[in-house]
Amino acid sequence: MGDIYGNINDPFSRGADIARRYISGMLGRHLRRFGALVLKAILKAVIAFLAPAAVWVLIALFGFALVYAVIFIIPAEIIRTDREAGIGTAVSIFYAGDEFGWTREDDMRLHRKYLELADRVKKPAEKVRKIDGLYAASSVIEDSESQIAAAEPHRVPWGIMAAIDRFLGDPVMTGSSFWAPDPERTYEALKPEMHWKKSIIRTTVEVTWKEVVQQPDGSFVTVTRTETDVEEEEVYLLKKVYAYDATYEYRYKNVTEKWTENRGGRHYSYEVEKEVLENYERYGPYFERVYDFLAENGIKGDDVELIFHLATIYDETLAGDLIALGAYSGAADKPDLSIRYWEGSPGSLKWPLDASYKTITSPFGPRIHPVYGTVRFHTGVDIAVPEGKKVYAAMNGMVIFAGTLGGYGKTVIIDHGDYKTLYAHLSAVNVKGGDEVTGGSIIARSGSTGLSTGPHLHFEFIKVLEGGIKYLDPLDFY
Repeated sequence: MGDIYGNINDPFSRGADIARRYISGMLGRHLRRFGALVLKAILKAVIAFLAPAAVWVLIALFGFALVYAVIFIIPAEIIRTDREAGIGTAVSIFYAGDEFGWTREDDMRLHRKYLELADRVKKPAEKVRKIDGLYAASSVIEDSESQIAAAEPHRVPWGIMAAIDRFLGDPVMTGSSFWAPDPERTYEALKPEMHWKKSIIRTTVEVTWKEVVQQPDGSFVTVTRTETDVEEEEVYLLKKVYAYDATYEYRYKNVTEKWTENRGGRHYSYEVEKEVLENYERYGPYFERVYDFLAENGIKGDDVELIFHLATIYDETLAGDLIALGAYSGAADKPDLSIRYWEGSPGSLKWPLDASYKTITSPFGPRIHPVYGTVRFHTGVDIAVPEGKKVYAAMNGMVIFAGTLGGYGKTVIIDHGDYKTLYAHLSAVNVKGGDEVTGGSIIARSGSTGLSTGPHLHFEFIKVLEGGIKYLDPLDFY
């Protein structure tokens, strides 16, 4: 039998084959050795060429890790351990250890300053301007409980100011050799402009009683006496606010309240005519003043979200509002609420729970937050419902978020085209992002996840605007 190298039974062919294999093996070994030497030389050259850059890359990575640790990790850990130790006010703004040249006492003084600035909205304004019939100021006009209650939700949060100053005044960020927080400058850039309107509260009190009167002829008769008193009180109502986070407009309606009482043998009838808050609107561009102020100081892009993230470390109560308005995601896959994802017909509107669950425990608008105890804007309504009950899609649409969203807990967001609906504090989610749902279909189960004091459904209605969104009272649609 033969092959391409000849007949193996031929001695010459066998010798040639042995020589061929020897030479082939020798060349293979040398070629492999030569290849290894060449590869080694190339790797040495590449390493030598990249070494200076690699050093700088390593330095940059180390620097980033140091900055992140000093600004985010260390303060968060100090706050956590202080709280666990029962320290009354756990604050770590610039303080990251005694070796950094900024003490706890410095932080406490700075913290008190931020709180004082935030509370300036409660103090009567020193300057009031008249604009289009309204009275413009950065705080209340008078020291009254009603004005303070209206102004308080528009305080500039101390955590926002502290996070901004951390970036603008920290030597790690600025390259200077000293700490330079400037609370007054930051507050001046973010303080609200409040427009107040004058309103009249008219109170009418009518008092009637019976009285026995002696007549000229000596007889006695019973007569009815009536006295009427009218008082007018001038008050200021908040009409519009240009705040650090959004623009707010308040709508009022005229109401008349009547009641009666009997006291000391007399009958009192009261009638009070006044304006009361009917609704409000909050719209963007959201956090425009924050973005503009940071841009003026050279901070843009991802650094802005880092500042918002840092603010939630300082003051965890901010997370809900920042997530709701899109400043801080709170979840890696939270969608842009200003984009329309669904092109189909939304169909008819459905109540998100069974018909037996319609009790509103917390309405839309300003309220005392049930967890934090401070006045906050409630961007939806809370509906009383036990845990584990079915939650339905309000309309046809596409699920654009299904997961955990900060203080909202387990959440579902559905896009309906011109509107979006949000369902929060769920115990279980039955859909996933990208699912198309029909109005009335089951999307989740009610619960109490996230920042919640008990089982309920938090339900939001969001209108998509050109380049932004507006939160609406869901009950206006039912």
